[in-house]
Formats: sequence, structure tokens, C-alpha cells
Amino acid sequence: VLDDLNAIVDSKYNLAVCLTRLGLYGQALEQVNQAQAELDRTNRSIPADILLLEATIVYRMDELDNAWQLTEMILLDTSRLSGAVQSKTHFLRGLIAAERGDIDQLRHEIASLGKPSTVGLRADREELVGRLAVAEGNWRGAMGAFDNTVEFRRDDFDYSEMANALALAAWACEQAGQLSEASKRYLRAGRSAAQQGENHKASNWLNRAEKLAGEAGDELTAKQARTYRKWLEAP
Repeated sequence: VLDDLNAIVDSKYNLAVCLTRLGLYGQALEQVNQAQAELDRTNRSIPADILLLEATIVYRMDELDNAWQLTEMILLDTSRLSGAVQSKTHFLRGLIAAERGDIDQLRHEIASLGKPSTVGLRADREELVGRLAVAEGNWRGAMGAFDNTVEFRRDDFDYSEMANALALAAWACEQAGQLSEASKRYLRAGRSAAQQGENHKASNWLNRAEKLAGEAGDELTAKQARTYRKWLEAP
């Protein structure tokens, strides 16, 4: 109604963030594209935070090369970046490096994060440290780093990523042969995801918790996982 460019772009950006958190990546990317089109029509440059959101979305869509190219664009002129955007860009590059198996690049991105002061960025760094430990086959180190990530994500009120970190910690425990500890973390991840409405993840993690608990002789955890899974599957 007001033809207010900044308000239009902000609303599309914020909607894209919400859609990304819901896992609706195609719809989120469409909102980002619309925001960029609004800026293009007035010959305005694309802000780094919009490019970072686009990079995050295409990364979630498994378009690693496109995501990497966008992070390269963001880091062309770091003098114009906020500290938060720069750190989040290095975190995303670390995730991409981990998926590519590029250990040297992953180490570089961890070093680029330095020693963050905010709890959210501390969680990002610990997650990358955990992924580096995984790449090196250091399962105990991965367990510790992912458990730390869980605590930081909780303190940052990022409960969806907290549940993901629990699942990563569970997987590291599983690889280390600690099946009971793995089942407990899968249970916690599945329980949290179920309460957040992330039913597909919750079902997978609860099934895994029940299976591993059964193999470990941990009947209490198996029973709890079974109870939550039945609640989740009920009409």
C-alpha cells in the first residue's frame, strides 16, 4: 500500500526465514528472489544478510556449489560486513567443507570463527569442531563437541538445531560403540522434535533409540522411546 521498499524487502526476508525454519525451502527461496527483484528494480545492491539467507537455503537444498559461490560473494569485501554475518558465513562454509570431506578447509573455517563471545556462535564453532572430529574418526571428541553444541543451542533458544545436535551426538556415540548412550540421545532428540511438530525426524530418531536401547539391554530407554513413538503415530 505504501510502496515502502525497505518494508517490502524486510517482510519478504522475514517470511523467508520462517519458511526456512519450517523446511519449506522452495517457498523460502521464492521470497528471497522476490526481495532481490525489488532491490534490482531500484538499482540497489543486494545486502549480505540476504545473500547469506539465500546461501543457507540452497545449502539445505543440497546445492553445495551454489551455496559456496554465494559465500564467496559475501566475503569479497569483509570491511562492509557485520561480525555476525561474517561469522555465520564461515559457519556455513564449514558445513559445506564437512560435507565435501575437505578437512583443511573445515579447519580454516573453524579458525576464522576465532573465540566467539555469543552463545549462538559458540554453538556454531562447537558443531564444526564436532564435524572435524567425525572426519578424523575421533568419535569421543565428536561426542563431546556435539554435547557442548546441544547446551549452547538450548541456551540460544534454538530448539530445532538443539535436537539436530542431539542426533549428531547420538550418531557419534553409536560409532564409538556406546549404544546405550546413543539411544538416550536419540530419545531426547526425538522427544524434542515431536513436541516441535517435526514428526518425520522425531519418528526416525525414536525408532533408532528403541532399536539401539534394545541391543544395549536398556529396557527403560526402549520403553520410553516406544511410548513417545506410539503417541506420535496416534490419530
